[in-house]
Amino acid sequence: MKIFKRIPKIIFVGLLLILSPDSLMADASDIYWSREGELAADLVRKISPTVMPLTNKSNGKRQTGVIVDSPKGSFILTNYHLLGSTNDVVVAYFTDLKGALEEFPIRFIKGDASLDLALFTAPGAESISRLLSMGYEIKTEKQGVPSRIIRPGGDKEDSLSQKEFASEGDVLPGKNVMFLGFPLGKGLGYIIPQETIHFQGARAKVNLPPQLAFKTPIARFGKVASLPDGRNFFIDAMVNHGNSGSPVFLRTGAKTEGGAQLDYRFCGIIRGFESDNVVFKGENGVEMSLPHNSGLALVISIKAIAEFLSEFK
Repeated sequence: MKIFKRIPKIIFVGLLLILSPDSLMADASDIYWSREGELAADLVRKISPTVMPLTNKSNGKRQTGVIVDSPKGSFILTNYHLLGSTNDVVVAYFTDLKGALEEFPIRFIKGDASLDLALFTAPGAESISRLLSMGYEIKTEKQGVPSRIIRPGGDKEDSLSQKEFASEGDVLPGKNVMFLGFPLGKGLGYIIPQETIHFQGARAKVNLPPQLAFKTPIARFGKVASLPDGRNFFIDAMVNHGNSGSPVFLRTGAKTEGGAQLDYRFCGIIRGFESDNVVFKGENGVEMSLPHNSGLALVISIKAIAEFLSEFK
């Protein structure tokens, strides 16, 4: 009989454990991180069309560019250090109606070496006619310079607008960030086209050189590691060659009547990573020094970018 008398107490204690603050906090945490993941995935889907791989044909450098709004329209923003000279041949990759990539030369129009920022646009009537044939909508200024390039099936917001820029005051150490780009050439898909040849009455298929077929920028995460100094700040994140120019987004939260609303805001572009030297001795006792990625990445602040864009008139 004593066993049955204890059952209600056991049930009561169990309910207390289930409804304890720790348990409730765990449930809230699961919901939070689920929402965080959904938000990041939504951002990747939305922003990916504006992020593109760039290649300097003159020096072989590869990095990332992003389409942003300026007072003159939408242009490709990246780092100035992509260039060896302002006459270098730089290409970007645009997606056609079938989702395949085509290579286009882009024209340097403005840069600041001290800020490490550069703007590019598609040059000439030939490129414009090709983009139009691929389903793009082109809007031009009086000088014939494309002021907005809208992808097939896209909308008027196929660029990062000023309303999506973060406030510099929101960039605080410890806050989460996400950035999209093409590190080490990753995020690019290739196909090997084939051609049928005829020889002495026989047919055979031969492989042609690989062709770039699609792009899916790599999403990576980190945390703000230092306050902006007006031009740059550090994030704790692994950045590689090719990530230069990658847009960085700050995870922000705005309180509403329904609770905290999570959001991401454009807060800068990757400038590079801080390298360190690892010194070790070889078998012969000779010291050797090798560069090492420290895991600290330098980001050009949104304030510097906004001022750079505002000067382009």
